[in-house]
Amino acid sequence: MKKYVFSIGLAVATSICFGNDIVVSNVSLSATPNTALNYTTVDFDIAWSNSWRTNVGPSNWDAAWIFVKYRLKNSIVWNHATLNYVDGSGAGDGHTVPVGSTISSINDTGAGGAKGVFLYASATFAQANVNYTSVSLQWNYGVDGLADDDRVEVTVMAIEMVYIPQGSFYVGDGNPTIIGQFRTQGSNSPFQITSEYTGPLLTLGGGGAADLHNNNGTGMTTPDDFNNVTSQVLPAAFPKGFNDFYSMKYEISQEQYVEFLNRLTRAQQAQRFISTTVGNFMHSAAGQTTPVNRNGVKLMSDPGALAIRIYGSDLNDNDIAGEAGDGQNIACNWMSSVDVLAYLEWAVF
Repeated sequence: MKKYVFSIGLAVATSICFGNDIVVSNVSLSATPNTALNYTTVDFDIAWSNSWRTNVGPSNWDAAWIFVKYRLKNSIVWNHATLNYVDGSGAGDGHTVPVGSTISSINDTGAGGAKGVFLYASATFAQANVNYTSVSLQWNYGVDGLADDDRVEVTVMAIEMVYIPQGSFYVGDGNPTIIGQFRTQGSNSPFQITSEYTGPLLTLGGGGAADLHNNNGTGMTTPDDFNNVTSQVLPAAFPKGFNDFYSMKYEISQEQYVEFLNRLTRAQQAQRFISTTVGNFMHSAAGQTTPVNRNGVKLMSDPGALAIRIYGSDLNDNDIAGEAGDGQNIACNWMSSVDVLAYLEWAVF
């Protein structure tokens, strides 16, 4: 990955980011930032394989979740850039996307700021590879506490996603032998989720025939806090899965995990990679000196002091990271649930 330090008002940054089949390239900053309103644009190209948008069947599409990370010169701390919120009006959001594509985001900060955007096709088309050039996202660097003359390093990250439309679905499978399985009351029939239950709320357990049950907690080592007698009410804010949402298209790749590791502090890295010894590979135990189960994520070097450790994909174990066949696009195993949650949090905050 190429990286250049730049001054917001004076120069540009370039980086290349790969993850699965998605590639971000030709990253730069606007040569004419708006110093009065403290924003600039982050410009780049993005391409990925097997994209689609359909208006039949599930009527859904795939997308790229795009976010920007930056750090001040001589700092080891990477920060999440605040992008301008896409309000859906189609104008005034400060972003520019190529013909044939569109973007959306969430008002994450409550004050017109977004932690990332979804980029996807604006019209239906059959499965194909896409290459969107000259994407331009407005970065509100003033909101992030930066001055016009601050020198920072920037990188653009992207994750392939799939849009899941709003709809009903069932939980439970009707098998009476499954431990504590979801079901309707009085039978082993699956329970249908038909809304987000913001009113009336969804009741768990108890005696109601329209409520969600758990087979009275049969066989559970750690029982739920509800059963056929005791009921609980699921809060309205708890997501039930009925509303539309985005899901990752693929597992976290080894290269994506490497990019994540290389943007943590030393203390954070030690929590997400069990060994601090150069040459060791990712594993559930420290001291793994050879790849196991096709995992090539390796601690390549350690500058020491407060500098961040450098990780890479080196599946062939020749101490040269990022070669063809080094496992970059293989799903990353040896990850704990906490590792996954840490990666997901890093991608949105």
